Amino acid sequence: MSGERVIEPVSFVSLSLEDHRHCMGVEDIDIMLTSHVFEIDGVFVGFLIQDCKRCEQRFYAVHDAVKSFHNRILDRSGSLSRQITQQFRKARGSSVSI
Repeated sequence: MSGERVIEPVSFVSLSLEDHRHCMGVEDIDIMLTSHVFEIDGVFVGFLIQDCKRCEQRFYAVHDAVKSFHNRILDRSGSLSRQITQQFRKARGSSVSI
């Protein structure tokens, strides 16, 4: 979709959780494996985050216009990405016309 862009990974974490749990005193934590910046029309709206190798990516919303999509799982069809883009553009269009 034009105007929608995912930038290459901005951070990686590579830890063996089993090796470090006893040191941290934590039994159940999530570690982010990868994250990608999600921009629409040049505006940063959130991240795509993958917490484990088997997990699908989830959307971490930072822009108010797309907060309703926070922590939703991205599907392979791309429908969630389109919904996020439509919501952002709709919200942006209504704020410009005021």
